Amino acid sequence: MVKKLLAGSLLVAVAIAAWLIIMNDSDEKRIIKTLSGLTDCVSKHSGEKTSVMLFKSQILPGYFDDMCILKIDDSHLSGAYTPESISSNMTRIRSFFKEISLNFYDTKISFPSPDKAVVTMTGHLTGTLKRGNRINESRELKAELRKSNGKWLVYNLEVQEILKK
Repeated sequence: MVKKLLAGSLLVAVAIAAWLIIMNDSDEKRIIKTLSGLTDCVSKHSGEKTSVMLFKSQILPGYFDDMCILKIDDSHLSGAYTPESISSNMTRIRSFFKEISLNFYDTKISFPSPDKAVVTMTGHLTGTLKRGNRINESRELKAELRKSNGKWLVYNLEVQEILKK
């Protein structure tokens, strides 16, 4: 009886430890998930239904802080935006494309404080406009995120053109 009780207690302890390891993602993993969610919301696949577009436009604001500063080299788009305005602008931009894909790579994350992160990465955007033109662009990005209620939110995003040799 004692052996069964001990084995059962050990099994419960192992299950709790496994759950904590699986469910307790590091801040780096949570930031990567945030960036992955952003790429999913921006991307559009050929034949995407209106319901999918509406769903993406509803969840996109959840990745941004109450006010997000956007800085794009030599662009009139630079400025301060609410999450809702970012979502409506992204929905409008996506409507010009048959398909579009955004990927991040060479991602480096640093933590200037426990609730702030700076992410530098390369963003690669590919797509086909409805007119048939192809887009294939890469940019250097610097995103600053703030931890709010356990969730990492973008509050500053800088986009810079990659210098060509």
